[in-house]
This record gives sequence, structure tokens and C-alpha cells, in this order.
Amino acid sequence: MRLTSAFSFSIASTFITGPSGLVHLFVDNSNLYVQGKKNIARLENLSSVDDEGLPSFDELRIDYGRLLKTILDNRKVGGRPYLVGSHPPSYDSLWEFVEKNGFEVKVFNRNPENHDKEVDTEITRAITKTVITNGPGTLILISGDKNLCPGIKEALENNWKVEIWFWPKDIHVHSSLNFVQKSCNSCIQSLLSMGIAVDLIKNTSFRFLKDYYKCFSYGYGPDFTNTMRFIDISNGYMFDNHEVINWFVKIDLFCWFNRKNKNLRLYFKSNQDLFKAKNWINKNHKEVQFRDLKITRRCDFGGVRN
Repeated sequence: MRLTSAFSFSIASTFITGPSGLVHLFVDNSNLYVQGKKNIARLENLSSVDDEGLPSFDELRIDYGRLLKTILDNRKVGGRPYLVGSHPPSYDSLWEFVEKNGFEVKVFNRNPENHDKEVDTEITRAITKTVITNGPGTLILISGDKNLCPGIKEALENNWKVEIWFWPKDIHVHSSLNFVQKSCNSCIQSLLSMGIAVDLIKNTSFRFLKDYYKCFSYGYGPDFTNTMRFIDISNGYMFDNHEVINWFVKIDLFCWFNRKNKNLRLYFKSNQDLFKAKNWINKNHKEVQFRDLKITRRCDFGGVRN
């Protein structure tokens, strides 16, 4: 069954709530990071690339508390948000942090042959269990992976609302209606191929994470490309990461910073952004001590990339 122009799906303009009034959130952390690194590199016009020479921002970090707040938008949760991911051992501290932000976490060792098959299987299992053991509510899924459609199918057939948050894969045409349709149709076609009625699929809405990325993501680490402008703050130890991120959110700029000893370095892609931030900080935080300001390209502190 193919989609026709009569089929209506929604890029949600308001947040939805299922019959129970409760939402249940599931995060595919691997998809969130992999596609996030690509999207933000392009959205912010950053110079960093991956091993294949494609835009990729490896310094990306997710503030999971902010992510949760952004997506829930004051809606009530029916259980702990469930995050599933894969990792090299060095990322163990990340999962500890995520758990402290209220998430239930399941982590697998990444298998180069199966990629994230275990992640997909676990998310589908968790969604199915939640749908079966709870009254109809709203399933919120953070992932662009159509392999999770069996879980979505289970929710829709049990009268749940479904809300899918994902990064677009082709950021260059992200604002066109045709692209919106193409991005969502991949999931919808998979659901139709499983025999789900169109009337049920209409209970699915979509949101682009790119429209909210400044609220929950940031960069941490040196600028290895040596292309960014920066401000150095000599008493940076006085301000924790949460406060620094707050500054950027209030200024409506993407946050990227690094620390070395007591020094805090804030990165900007243009002189205009740098002075916008500096003026705001001067006005709102008199205690900040600016040590250095560079509006031209210069070798960054922080060591050499391995």
C-alpha cells in the first residue's frame, strides 16, 4: 500500500497526550548521537569532519535533563524514561550521569557486525512490555530508526498515541515540505507494510530534534580545527557546566566550551556571536573575569587529537 496525497500525517505543532494523560519515553541513544553529530556540524556550519571527510561534530554532548524537560513540556510521565545505547568501556561514566537525570538505562557493547541490533531489539521489547502493562497513553520515541516500527505497531494497535522525535538525515533541505513528507513517509511506509490501518497511523506525529537542539545539546572539548573564535574566562572554575549552558540558551546560541585548569574557554563561529555573548555576560554576570579574547583563528589549547 502506497501513500497518497489524501493521507494525512502531522509534524506536531502542539504536544499530544494519549487517553491516560501519561507519556512513556524511550531513547535510542546511539541514533541520537550519531545523527546529532552530523546535524549539528551542518546546522552550525562547523569545520569538523569524520574519517570519511563528512561533517561530524565529535565534541557533541547531550544534557539529558534538558532533553527530558524539552520533550515532556510539563506532561506527566507514566514511568522512568528508558534509554538504550551501546558504548565503548570508556563511556561508563556517561551512563551513570544519565541515570542520575531520572532515566532507566540499558547499555550494550557495540558489535561491529550487528551494529545496534541489540539496541533495536531491547527498545522494541521495552515498548511492547509498557504498552501491554499500561493503559493507553502517549509513546514518545527518540529515534530515526525504522527498525523500531514493530514497537510502534504494538502501541498503535493498543490505542496509544505515538510521537517520534528524530534528526533529519538530509539537513540541506530540512525546511521543505517535500523533505518533511519524505522523512516521515519512510516510517509510515514501514507501518503500512505491517498491515496497520491508516486510521491508526494517523495517531502518529513527528518532530525534528534540530528545531530544539540548542536547548539540550552542547559541545565540550578543544577546537581541533582552529577555526573558532573564543573568549577565555580566568575564573571559569566558579561556573559549573549547567550555568555555562544556561548562558548560551538565554543568548540563543549553540553552546561549545572547554576547560583547562581554572580557565574556561567559550567558542563562537563568528565575531558577531562572540561579541553578542560577551556583552550579555558583561551585563548579567559582573563577576566574570575575561582573560583573553581572540576574534581571529589561532591554535587552541587542549592538546593534540590522537
